[in-house]
Amino acid sequence: MKQHDLAAFFQTVADIEKNYEHLAKQEGVGYVEPAVFHMLWHYAPCLQKNIAHIWQLPKQTVNNHCKTLLEKGLITAVQGDDKREKLLVLSEQGKAFCRPLMEKLAHIEQQALAIVE
Repeated sequence: MKQHDLAAFFQTVADIEKNYEHLAKQEGVGYVEPAVFHMLWHYAPCLQKNIAHIWQLPKQTVNNHCKTLLEKGLITAVQGDDKREKLLVLSEQGKAFCRPLMEKLAHIEQQALAIVE
């Protein structure tokens, strides 16, 4: 990969992150919620520690936001094979809430990645 291509790639990643933050504000959620929604939309069921690892967020931060989303009924915790860990999934209400958000995020990502290509 050429140096110019690498710089364009990192600029695209930064642009996507800025757009995530902007869209989160528009939707009335914090920056962490779109990360949780993204993981559960694409990779459910998922553990909180996986969300924290992939998005490079503190585990406690993810935990706090997941508790709030559980209270709002947007996500559900289900028992996995390991009794000590609960897997997270979107509830039906969460899927309805996430669908337009995920469509907007996918559009933003596609636009940003088209620039790199």
